[in-house]
Amino acid sequence: MLRKNRRIFRCLALACLIILFLSACSPKKVSEDSTQEPEKATFHQIDGSKEMVQKIVGWLDNQTILVHLGDQKKQALIKLNVVTGDQELIYETNQHMLTIQLNTSLEKIIVQEGAETAVDLVLLSSKGSELNRMPIDYAGYVNLDWNAVDESLVFISHYQFDQETEIESSKVMIWNLTDNSLIDFDLDAIKPSWYSSHLYLYINEFDGNLYVGDTRSEEGDQMISNETIDFYLHKDTFISLEESDINESQVHLMKDHPFLVHQGVLTIPKVIRGDFITKPFLSQSKRDGLVVGVIADESVDLNNELGQFSLCLLDFDYNKLEKYTQLPDNAPILLSPDEQYVLYGWQLEYIIDLDEPNELFPLISDPA
Repeated sequence: MLRKNRRIFRCLALACLIILFLSACSPKKVSEDSTQEPEKATFHQIDGSKEMVQKIVGWLDNQTILVHLGDQKKQALIKLNVVTGDQELIYETNQHMLTIQLNTSLEKIIVQEGAETAVDLVLLSSKGSELNRMPIDYAGYVNLDWNAVDESLVFISHYQFDQETEIESSKVMIWNLTDNSLIDFDLDAIKPSWYSSHLYLYINEFDGNLYVGDTRSEEGDQMISNETIDFYLHKDTFISLEESDINESQVHLMKDHPFLVHQGVLTIPKVIRGDFITKPFLSQSKRDGLVVGVIADESVDLNNELGQFSLCLLDFDYNKLEKYTQLPDNAPILLSPDEQYVLYGWQLEYIIDLDEPNELFPLISDPA
């Protein structure tokens, strides 16, 4: 009996060893978690109908956007966190909202508000509290350029028509938010841009040249380029657009940072609308940060065809373009503060995650 039990024990031990050996030799099963593809980014859409969404104004932080909603009866500004879906109404009015602009630090908002007879520029905090209000004698859309260094100064510009001379000219004003004063500023430009607390840049309306001026100086502004067609400015990063003198189907993007210190050049296909060269849509969200742009795949006249465009990283250090993805249209873009996302579209109604750039996610339920 004892011999029989020993035989059974040896058989069981041998069976266990065989099982362990086979387990060690067989391929290990990879866990389901490790074989799963990483989840694609998902975003929350604006809680409102397509007809109610006027425009996405811009970024308030890395995940939160400012949205302009409204119809003929009421207009509103809301915050939407595109990742969590949190939504908050911050401002509401019975007047129409025209131009809306965020300052560089994303802490304040200017809203051009009113009707045909009375128009105000309203200064709001990012929470929607009214801080200042300035009436203006103009019912059309104005251009706003907020000083990135001294955020108490704002350029306001628009065209004005002289009934007696029947001549249209530019009108430029400076709104000082500290004392809530508005002064006329004699400048032949429709879109002046602040470069520092006192320096500004503009393309002259009459001769088409690039000028620099100083609000502290009584001397005339200085012409610094007769080759610059247009420019993009973010803080002290200056990117000018110039024609190629070698290939008529190309233009150059010249980067200077800080001002007048050349950093690089990119040659890209020229995009025209009739007789006019159009500037590509560019965006930068932090000093010395990424510059992204909507760049044509080949030269095109937008009066004749839509063309093909791509979202690209503009690498001025190595003078090259890095393509993120193909885009359906030549439309504005806005890079998030952390350089993770890009808003895209004529209403900035799509979002692109630069980690998954081939996906265009609509922020409006029916953006078409």
